[in-house]
Amino acid sequence: MFGHATYLTESREAFGGENFMFTFPNGWGASVVSHAHSYGGREGLWELAVLRFGQKDPIGGDIHYQNSVAQGDVRGYLGSSEVSKLLSEVKVFDPVVKKVEAAYETAMNTPEDGGVAFTDHTD
Repeated sequence: MFGHATYLTESREAFGGENFMFTFPNGWGASVVSHAHSYGGREGLWELAVLRFGQKDPIGGDIHYQNSVAQGDVRGYLGSSEVSKLLSEVKVFDPVVKKVEAAYETAMNTPEDGGVAFTDHTD
C-alpha cells in the first residue's frame, strides 16, 4: 500500500471509508485515511496524520504536528503518489528514541533554577 506495505500495521474501515496505519522502525508512523469526513475524502483523495510512538501512547501513537511533513496540521487532499512520498519522508525522520534520550539527559543535568549543574564526586 502506497509503496510501504512492509510497514502497514493496521487496515480497517473508518466512517464508511478506509484507514491505514503505518509504523516505521524509527518510532514514527502515519495514519492515512479517506472517508466522507477526511480532507479530500469525498473526492477520493487521502488525508495523512504523522504519528509519534513511545510518548503518551506507545501502541497507537500520538498525532505530531510540528514536523516537516505535517507542517502544523494533518495533510489532506493527497493523491496516492503524494502519500507515498510523505510516508518516505516520515520513514527517515530522526529516531524518536534519540530525542527522548536527549531530552532526558538535558532534564537530568539541568538544575530546576536553570543554572549550571555540577556533579558531586565525593564519597
